[in-house]
Amino acid sequence: MVHLFITIQANIQQTKLYYESFGIKIDDLIQNLQYFPDIVLPAYRKRREYWLAVLAKHEINSKNPYNKKLFRRIDRGTYILNQAMQIWHNGEWIIVNNIMGSQDITEEEIKARSYEKEMKKWEEWKKRIEKEKEKRERLGW
Repeated sequence: MVHLFITIQANIQQTKLYYESFGIKIDDLIQNLQYFPDIVLPAYRKRREYWLAVLAKHEINSKNPYNKKLFRRIDRGTYILNQAMQIWHNGEWIIVNNIMGSQDITEEEIKARSYEKEMKKWEEWKKRIEKEKEKRERLGW
């Protein structure tokens, strides 16, 4: 579960708009999980209810006796990995924040990509309006 968050975080953040939270939303998670074959990830583990329960159970502030304190909820349905958590890798403990910080995408790149996407949407919208305007002029409206 932790490895999944580390793996898909960069992909998910590339699709975010600049004003959206940088955490992983449950819908983002489910959307990425649907491509895993059932042999790798059984169908019941691809369901929204399953992941909501798992994330809530392992929140930092959860009172569940089996809580592993893996996630921090930053907004409704939006989670990030516990930044203080450490992972054993190649014979040493590595802080999750160091792993996440070493990914190739920065907040500025997310904002720039988001801006480009919004500009493309705007251009498509303008073209559609122009076509509609020309169509109405031909019909005499």
